[in-house]
Amino acid sequence: MITAVNLSCFTPAAPRLPGIANKGYQQVFTDQETARAALAAALEEQYQLRTKQLTGLVTAANRADPATAATIVSCRQALADIARALRNMAEGRYGECESCEQPIALQRLEILPEARLCGPCQQHR
Repeated sequence: MITAVNLSCFTPAAPRLPGIANKGYQQVFTDQETARAALAAALEEQYQLRTKQLTGLVTAANRADPATAATIVSCRQALADIARALRNMAEGRYGECESCEQPIALQRLEILPEARLCGPCQQHR
């Protein structure tokens, strides 16, 4: 059981979680359910932000620009990764490494909520 979770991934530029008092740039959670809810909120907010960004890019006049095209591809991949994480969360598989099926460290999920691999498996790729 998690006794304290430090979600230090929320920087001044990152969105703040609604209903949770910020302590500087860190959030302290006392149980796993609260940490999971915070990660879900962060994923949902990232999804909304990426969707808005992608909509703006696709409707931009200069879609043939290589930099814009690359950003569109990157944005679509980020949306797919976030959607996969939200789906895994709904299905009870969130936080499980897709390679070794071991739990992904909470510290890694705090930094990259849509992580698909644990640290060791990511390093071996």
